[in-house]
Amino acid sequence: MKLFYMLVGVPGSGKSTWLKNQVPDRLPSTAVISSDDIISEIAETIARMTGVPVTYNDVFSDNYKLVEKFMLQNAKRIFASDDVNVVVWDQTNVSVLSRKKKLDMVPKDYTKIAVFFETPPDDILKERLSKREGKTIPNFVMVSMKDNLVKPSENEGFDVVQVVNTFY
Repeated sequence: MKLFYMLVGVPGSGKSTWLKNQVPDRLPSTAVISSDDIISEIAETIARMTGVPVTYNDVFSDNYKLVEKFMLQNAKRIFASDDVNVVVWDQTNVSVLSRKKKLDMVPKDYTKIAVFFETPPDDILKERLSKREGKTIPNFVMVSMKDNLVKPSENEGFDVVQVVNTFY
């Protein structure tokens, strides 16, 4: 059985932490699609090559569009592979439109599971986001994401919608 998980929630809602706990070893048959992972890798590579500390924030704006293109190409490669049985898309995926573009890429033989992370109260969210050294999200971006967050539904094409609450 092939499984596709799309994580849905604002930054700091627990998506990446959930992923680490659910897929701790990232088995060879599991692929994770994440723009954050790629941006962090770019920052680490530049820092290693230059000997100068470079953060996620330092490379985000100059590289995001390229990272998005690479991520979509990588997703196509992953879905075409016979070696992958579990795919996890770890991004905010807050809107129906952003999810549709990605869901349309998923082959029919995958069970499509949306994992929706409820938004923590502002004090918890602020505390979590403050612990992300070198990775900040402007307040207006967070407000926009929270305002545009739509809980996924089976009507979008998911076989299952799971709801996760990481703050109780």
